[in-house]
Amino acid sequence: MARFYKPKLLYARNTPIIVYPDEGIESFLSRQDPNSIKRHLDGLYAQEDLREIGEFNIDILWEDKGDLMTDVWIYSQLDNWGSGALVDAKIFRGANRETSIGISAEFGLIMLGREAEHRMNKNLIDYLKERPELPRELINGEDFN
Repeated sequence: MARFYKPKLLYARNTPIIVYPDEGIESFLSRQDPNSIKRHLDGLYAQEDLREIGEFNIDILWEDKGDLMTDVWIYSQLDNWGSGALVDAKIFRGANRETSIGISAEFGLIMLGREAEHRMNKNLIDYLKERPELPRELINGEDFN
């Protein structure tokens, strides 16, 4: 995984999706087209594999071996667990579910941990208003589009 562009907040079926685009996806999604990420995610979220998508999701877009990858982290039961939200993850290679690779890269796990810290003691609306600060090694500081 390279470094993340600035995250963006999108919606799929009225569910908030925090999107972290990674350097390397430029050959799949256009930085000049402000809707390129949304169109990609709309296609994924229309699939049966993502019929249930949680109270909010965090998606990581990255490149692997010439393919666009999407890690979909599904957060549910935000207030019901004493140890944080219930989290599921689904990975896609292009538009197809991928089950033969690991669940995440280390930078993605660091980002997810920072997002979890940021969400503590906040309701969902307040949590979604801004993103947490990430270590400078993880971000490039640029908007994807």
